[in-house]
Amino acid sequence: MLPAFRQRLLIGIGLIIGGWVWMRVASELGAADGSPGISLFDSSLGVPLAVVITVLAGLPAVGLGLVASSTGNPLSGIFVVAFSLLMLAASGGSIEGFLWRSNLPGRYGALIVETIFWSVAMVGLIFLTGLVRHTLRAWLARLTGTDPAHGTRNQLLHVDSHTLLAGLIAAGIGGLLSNLLIQSEISGQVLGSLVLAFAIGALMAQLIMPNASPLGILLAPTVVAIAGYAYVLFNGNISGTDDVLRAWYRSDLPGLALSLPIQYLSGGIVGVTIGLGLAQSLDQTHTPTAET
Repeated sequence: MLPAFRQRLLIGIGLIIGGWVWMRVASELGAADGSPGISLFDSSLGVPLAVVITVLAGLPAVGLGLVASSTGNPLSGIFVVAFSLLMLAASGGSIEGFLWRSNLPGRYGALIVETIFWSVAMVGLIFLTGLVRHTLRAWLARLTGTDPAHGTRNQLLHVDSHTLLAGLIAAGIGGLLSNLLIQSEISGQVLGSLVLAFAIGALMAQLIMPNASPLGILLAPTVVAIAGYAYVLFNGNISGTDDVLRAWYRSDLPGLALSLPIQYLSGGIVGVTIGLGLAQSLDQTHTPTAET
């Protein structure tokens, strides 16, 4: 376990390097017409190449995140990766370009698929964290001469009724607040709203269900994103692109439909990790991810 200052420094380095590398590929991942809004299923590179570029550019953030998780709270690595991705989401711009260039509402189906892709990647990161965390922590302790400490078994992937209920609470609170807070498609406004909404949602869910694994709460942004996109996709009053744009102009399009998958899975997860961290600091009893 690294001292607190060194751990924060490591997290900061991970954010800077991981975010910088991802931002370097922002223009390549953008749409062919140069309009704002990064969507892997709407990239000028095509879906396969866009996915490969995104994964390769994310390796520095993932690697540094694994080190951060191995030397401190396992959630710190998820925070590093999510915040680095948030930098890419912010540089990519808002959903406005997607709305203009897409055949709507059908393209919201592609956003649902993309949301699932990002979520699978996040679960893969959690699994990888649990797989290498203790081994990497022991190796780093020998390398730096620090105390490896002994932590409880990582239960980030543990699933039970408490996990599911905590996730539903976080999704309900986070989704409601997101819909209220997102007042425009402007990228900064959307990302700030998601961070705040899911920080509150995760905090409340973890305090209500202190023994629940964080996995359900970490998946809350995914649930909310899919619900928001499905509302537009299956809304009987919306039958074409003009209907969606008209609702957008009139501010009748729900806030949940004004955020891209990359914004949900960056700003939302950043908020969740902040909320979980606050809950763990307020609760002096051991949580499933606490260190002893």
